[in-house]
Amino acid sequence: MLQCSGLSVLAAAMTTGVAACGDDVEVVVTGGVSAERASAYRDLVLTAIPAVEDLWGEGAVPLPVHLDLPSTTAAWAAATGHPPEQRGYAASTVRPRERTTAVRIVIHPDAWDGLSPAGRQAVVTHEVTHLGRGAGQLAPWWLEEGLAEYTAHRNSAMSIADIAGSALARAVRDPGESWPEPSADGDAWQGYARAWLACVFIAQRHSEPDLLAMFDASSAGRPTSTLVRDVLDEDNDDLHRAWVVWLRRQ
Repeated sequence: MLQCSGLSVLAAAMTTGVAACGDDVEVVVTGGVSAERASAYRDLVLTAIPAVEDLWGEGAVPLPVHLDLPSTTAAWAAATGHPPEQRGYAASTVRPRERTTAVRIVIHPDAWDGLSPAGRQAVVTHEVTHLGRGAGQLAPWWLEEGLAEYTAHRNSAMSIADIAGSALARAVRDPGESWPEPSADGDAWQGYARAWLACVFIAQRHSEPDLLAMFDASSAGRPTSTLVRDVLDEDNDDLHRAWVVWLRRQ
C-alpha cells in the first residue's frame, strides 16, 4: 500500500488497476501490466497534469484521468481500433460513443521500452492535453496535434533540432505548400513534429495566448486561413512562407 497526501493509494497488479491521488488529483490505471509499471505510468500522469494546466489553466484536465495499460498488441488494438501491427503511435486517447464510459488514455505495450524517460513523459503529457482540449473541438489536425506536442515539450531543456530530430531536416527539404498533415509514409512522428514546429513558430512570432486563441476559435470549424486572419491578423500564405524561412534557421 502506497501513501499519497495522507490518503491510501491502491497499487494492485494486473487487471484490477491502480488508483492514485494527490491534493486534487486522481488517476485510475487499468490493464495487464505489473503494479510497478502501473505506478510508474501513474507518476507520469501526475507530472503531466500540472504541466498541462500551467498552459491551459487550472482545472483544464478533467479528473479522474483513466489510464489503460494493455499488456499485448492485441489488447491495444481492441482498445484503440488501431491495427495490432501498427507501431507508429505510442498512445491514443479513446473517446467512447457512450457518455457513461470514461475517456481513456491507452498506452501501447511497447512504449515503455521503446522510449526514453523524456519520451515517455512527452507521450503522456500529449495525451493528457487531449483529455482537456480535444472534446468537441473542430481544430485543424496540425493545430490540435501540434498544440498537444507543444504542451508536452514546453518545459523541455532540449533544443528544437534535438526534439524534432530527422523530421526537421525533412521539413526544411519539403515543407509543403500548406500547414502540416498526418504523415502518409508510416512514420507518424514526421507529421506530428511538423505540427509541433508550426505551433512553436507561431508562439515565437506572436505569443502563446495567440496560439491558444487560434485553438479556441477553431471550435466553430473555421479553416486555418480564417483563423490566421482573424486571430493573428496575418495573411495565411504570408505566415506559411515565414514559417518555412524560420525552419531553415533552426
